[in-house]
Amino acid sequence: MMILLFPLFLVASTIAVVADFVRAGSVRGVRGGLAFFLACLLLCYASAFVLISLDPYFDDNGAPSFIDLRFRWFWAAELAGWIALLFLPTAFALRAAVKGVRIRLRRTSENEAVAATPQEPIRE
Repeated sequence: MMILLFPLFLVASTIAVVADFVRAGSVRGVRGGLAFFLACLLLCYASAFVLISLDPYFDDNGAPSFIDLRFRWFWAAELAGWIALLFLPTAFALRAAVKGVRIRLRRTSENEAVAATPQEPIRE
């Protein structure tokens, strides 16, 4: 099942990022969430391919079988789908937390800057 879902999400997110790039006319115009999603999917696939390449054997009814290099992309897509189930929600939660902390720090520094400016006395 994951072998079908992972490439579908990868292709869909790539099309969305390219369409956003064409719409905006520059790399800076691409929405951050889409680019982050695509980067996370590519990272999941790369890590799955590395994991498969580090141990290219699987248990085939009790006998270890070697996975040829030409078939590892298939196994990596399957494993990347399972890795993405855990990695994507965690990555987006961390991204939201970091963004929230950055906004809170920016507001705090702006409030301190406003409080530090001298104010004229109120005249009645």
